[in-house]
Amino acid sequence: MGRRGFISQSDRIEAYRAAIASLGDLVYSCRCSRSDLSEFGGVHPPLCPPNSAETPVALRLRVGDETIGFTDRLCGYFAQHLCKEVGDFALFNALGEPTYQLAVVVDDEFSGVSEIVRGRDLLDSTPRQIYLRRLLGFSSPSYAHLPLALGSDGYKLSKQNLAEPIEAKNASQTLIDALIFLGFAPQKTLAKQKPAAIVQWALNERRCEPSGADNPLFRK
Repeated sequence: MGRRGFISQSDRIEAYRAAIASLGDLVYSCRCSRSDLSEFGGVHPPLCPPNSAETPVALRLRVGDETIGFTDRLCGYFAQHLCKEVGDFALFNALGEPTYQLAVVVDDEFSGVSEIVRGRDLLDSTPRQIYLRRLLGFSSPSYAHLPLALGSDGYKLSKQNLAEPIEAKNASQTLIDALIFLGFAPQKTLAKQKPAAIVQWALNERRCEPSGADNPLFRK
């Protein structure tokens, strides 16, 4: 949850640059391409491998030799050894744009976000963000990574993957299906209620463990 309204990344460039400046020598210029890192499994090593390509410069954050872990409200404990599993990661890309890892950390702190709820495909980004938050002296939010709704092809349902929109004619039943996917156990009679009442029920109800099994709408 946050305390500010809509903000645009294009209006926040100076804030991102200020965050970079505060990190000092932990940030360095890098000309490595993906092909340069292929022999390292895509993990950027402590030192840039030799290359002669005149590629644009990105800015990377040097990671420590430590494991960053946290307890997710839905997934339980999750940890990464950043140096071995991720490597030094980019904060500004070669186009001079802030990366997701930097922008989301700086903007969430600016907005006063205390609870982060997002898809499980972003779970492995969280240790990097926790590490960056610590370096910047930011607060520590709680995290909840939701299970992904997948299509028959195994890809998540999204506009990017050209997923068909959910039918809105029976919004109450659609909400019930979504709640079951998220781990709730609504009574069948709840589907006869209006969507607002169903949402209120979910807010008051104790959540069970998320599981999309046997759900006709969200089955993989």
